[in-house]
Amino acid sequence: SVFVIVDNLDPGFTILSGVKHKPLELLREKLFSGKEIKSTVFDHHHPPIDWKIGVSNSFYGSTEHSAHYILRGKGDKKVCWEVEIPESGTYDLYYYNLYYFQEYIAPDHVGPSFVQDFHFLVGHDDGETEVELGYQAGVYPWSLLGTFKLSKGTAFVELSDKTKGHLVYADAVKWVK
Repeated sequence: SVFVIVDNLDPGFTILSGVKHKPLELLREKLFSGKEIKSTVFDHHHPPIDWKIGVSNSFYGSTEHSAHYILRGKGDKKVCWEVEIPESGTYDLYYYNLYYFQEYIAPDHVGPSFVQDFHFLVGHDDGETEVELGYQAGVYPWSLLGTFKLSKGTAFVELSDKTKGHLVYADAVKWVK
């Protein structure tokens, strides 16, 4: 099978609204300018009003287990994962969702869920499809967003800050043929 993963620190991840930047560009800026760019511990009690990097062992990552996260909003602050699809075909699309499900099984969790739902826009050969991901018991860490026909070339997934919960986080997306 063919699969491609784009994480929130990979070159294919972009913040489309709010504070606009590509994480790889920030890293280059840090390396060449001497400026300090810090990832901080993921704080689900006090999410930022613009997309910010938070670190947690529950997130995906090859060099740093992190995700971008934001306080719930109206859906106007978005992030995007773009990927080069190596060959045309039918692909299953997954979202890395381990943090969300750990929250439900945590014995010390009290009160409403910090994370309740995610709102995606998926680009594919037949146009664009809105996908809402809600709680799926036992389906983690990769949650299926759907199956889509994709041509060789660029494909994308967007995530907005719209949610019924307290926050939204943007971690990794995986395309599998």
